[in-house]
Amino acid sequence: SKASSGDVDILVGSSESSDGGRIHLKAGSSDSFSGRGGSIAIASGSGDFTSSGGLFLFTSNAGSWGESGDLALNSGSATRGNSGKISIVSGMSKEAKAGNLLLQVGKSQKGNGGDISINSGEASGQNFKGGDISIAAGEGSHTSKRGGGRGGEINIVGGAAQGGLHLFEISDDGGDVHINGGFALAGNGGSLSFKSGFSEMGNSGHLALSTQRAGVKGNSGGISVFTGTTNQGDTGNIELRTSKASEGSAGHIKLKVGSGNIGNGSNVTITAGASTGKEGTLWRPNDTTGGHLNLKSGRSIATSSGNLQFSSPDAGKEGSSGSFLLDTGTSSTGPSGMFKVDTGEALDGAGGNIELFIGS
Repeated sequence: SKASSGDVDILVGSSESSDGGRIHLKAGSSDSFSGRGGSIAIASGSGDFTSSGGLFLFTSNAGSWGESGDLALNSGSATRGNSGKISIVSGMSKEAKAGNLLLQVGKSQKGNGGDISINSGEASGQNFKGGDISIAAGEGSHTSKRGGGRGGEINIVGGAAQGGLHLFEISDDGGDVHINGGFALAGNGGSLSFKSGFSEMGNSGHLALSTQRAGVKGNSGGISVFTGTTNQGDTGNIELRTSKASEGSAGHIKLKVGSGNIGNGSNVTITAGASTGKEGTLWRPNDTTGGHLNLKSGRSIATSSGNLQFSSPDAGKEGSSGSFLLDTGTSSTGPSGMFKVDTGEALDGAGGNIELFIGS
């Protein structure tokens, strides 16, 4: 036909005093041992030269005092086999962009915004693992050496808060982002692993942990890194190190406090752990000391080891340069700590000097 093909409308009559009529669409069942129940296929019309038809599934708008209808998409339950999977996939495009997939909750004017919950399946049988959740951005799979394509990004952002004025001391905070490992009743809790991307030929990706800059009158957010408390075991370690370089230099570790134009400069404090136990036990006698603080320069197999330098910066126009203090703590019943300064042994040369100078 050269004109539009005919439409098919299935309509149920309206009701003025009760519920509207329903439409039930159900495929046939099978009583055979090896037979399957009938399928239902709903497909839009194809277009040989232009676009195919759309497929719209929605509930109607609610009246002034009601709620709009729910939209449920479920696969049936199963006794001995697997329950059916649900696939939501946009089609492939050979010469353009594949369709987007949008999962969005509608706007609320006088209530809290609606939630989105994504839960993988629970495994209630013995020795079975709960379902995984995998989120992966798209691959730039073209292998051209002249720009095959970049991999897609994953952005996780807490919700913005547009209201609140400091003038009235009202503060609406932006939404938090919480990432937690799984709970375990008897085993270890789930770990968190953050790794940048691997590169076969170039640099691996950076891992940046930072807070945003502050507004006009606020402070920038802090960064806290600590391990959890324990009742009877040891608390976890914190390790900060750069990795070995097979044919290059190992990366630096820099610990630096930012500058400020009002007040004193901020401090850097490094304190080893205290030992607070008063009475020992059979398994752990009370002969422990406070934690040690070890500072060592780097070793070199072929040439000199690195210097270890302690110095305070030059003073300003009207101040004094910072003092340099080395002392041991006081002791209640035993001797106070020893103060020792020595140079290392030289197997085939002269021992290093010890020089003390007073400024001119």
